[in-house]
Amino acid sequence: AERARSDALVAELTAKSERRALESTIYGVKSAWDLKRETRALERAGVLPHAPAACEERLINEAGRNPWRRAVLLTQMAASRPKRENREALLEEAAASLVEGERIERELHAAATRKGEDTTTT
Repeated sequence: AERARSDALVAELTAKSERRALESTIYGVKSAWDLKRETRALERAGVLPHAPAACEERLINEAGRNPWRRAVLLTQMAASRPKRENREALLEEAAASLVEGERIERELHAAATRKGEDTTTT
C-alpha cells in the first residue's frame, strides 16, 4: 500500500513537471531553483517510510532466537530510522546479536569436536 502511494505521488509530480515544461512559452523557462525544488520533491516522494512497528515486531518474532537473522533485521531497521540515537541503539543490538551468534557457533564447534573425539577412541 505504501509503495502504491509513493508510486502514485511520483507519477503525479512527474506529470506536473512535464505540464510545466510544456507551458514554458507562457510562464518562461524553469529557474535553477524550480528544478532543484522539483528534484527534491521527487526524491522525497520515492522514499518509503520505515515499516510500521507491528510489522517490525512480527519480523523480530519470526527471527526468533536466531542471532544472525536478528542482526540482519536490526541492521535493516536501523537504516530506516531518521534519528541517529535510534539508529545507534539498533546497531548496538545487532552487534550484540552477532557476538551471541559467534558464541553459539564456538559452543557448537566445541561440542562437535568433543563428540568426534569420543567416537574415535571407542
